[in-house]
Amino acid sequence: EKIKQLNQQIQTLDSKVIELHESKTHLDSELREITERCMTLSQALEESSRRLSESKEELNSTRQNYEQQLQAMTEHLLAVTEKMSQYQEEITSIKSCKVLCGKCHIWNTVGWLLTDGNNGRKCSKGNHPSSFN
Repeated sequence: EKIKQLNQQIQTLDSKVIELHESKTHLDSELREITERCMTLSQALEESSRRLSESKEELNSTRQNYEQQLQAMTEHLLAVTEKMSQYQEEITSIKSCKVLCGKCHIWNTVGWLLTDGNNGRKCSKGNHPSSFN
């Protein structure tokens, strides 16, 4: 009977060994899959990090270019505004200059002679066209 018990234990242990071996094989397979997945994810993370870094560099470069362009446009706008102010001063100065009417010898301002409407192109003394025409 002792031999029968030992045989029974051996069979039980053999079954247990087979079960454990199958379990180990399955776990090894899962470990390989998880390891491969981990490596794939690690590579994807590295690629994403690299692309993110490149995107940040490109964004910074673009931002700097836009800021430089905006600065240049602002400076240009200021220069144009200054020129416009100078031109306006020159126009005002020219309009205040006086021109002698060839008919009645009255001095008329250029502004008076250039005005649209009833005054424009007529001498300020009379209703006759100025020699400015």
